[in-house]
Amino acid sequence: MIIKDTGTAFESVAAGTHVARCIGLTGIGTHERDWQGTKRLSSEIMITWELPFELMSDGRPYTISAFYTRSLADKANLRHALKNWRGRDFTADELKAFELRNVLDKGCQVVAAENDKGKVRVTSVAGLPKGLELPDRVNDLKYFDPEEWDQEAYDSLSDGIKKIINESFEYAEFSQTGEVLDANERMLAWKSRQNGQQYSGPVNGNGSATAPAIEEDIPF
Repeated sequence: MIIKDTGTAFESVAAGTHVARCIGLTGIGTHERDWQGTKRLSSEIMITWELPFELMSDGRPYTISAFYTRSLADKANLRHALKNWRGRDFTADELKAFELRNVLDKGCQVVAAENDKGKVRVTSVAGLPKGLELPDRVNDLKYFDPEEWDQEAYDSLSDGIKKIINESFEYAEFSQTGEVLDANERMLAWKSRQNGQQYSGPVNGNGSATAPAIEEDIPF
């Protein structure tokens, strides 16, 4: 039995601290997760950065991504990353409705380290040093929010990310009805199924709010 390498080599950036620019914000949807024996719903996102000073063999900048729970709760990893990136924590008003899309095309620093499988992953995020200017962006910006389904944006994603999204509640909802439930409705429907009950319909309101104005002395 002869076996040979039929794949292509994947270039991975070296571990370390890298200057970065956010080029992608992708919601991968809500999934049922098992946490210490308890099932729960988890809405997750992927943030992707371009590393303008770290170039691959073909001259293009490396990119690197990190996954976060879609939450600004006090102990949430996303809140911790954004707090370090912004240089300050969120105000009470910002926590009511922060527009995460504001991070797109913004610069920062990412710390990347090897995990126990030898893969280089983002472990923390920080703001850019004062006075540092980034070169022009190379990659196109990508944005996809499954809560506000955009088929064209979905079609532009890689097959691997689509596969993850295709396992989400949002994808199932959109495929079946052409619409996506809001988070509160989804949670009620899921809890009803867990209790062997039939979901009776949407709740009043969608929990939306107007995002507060952005101060000029922080990146977003």
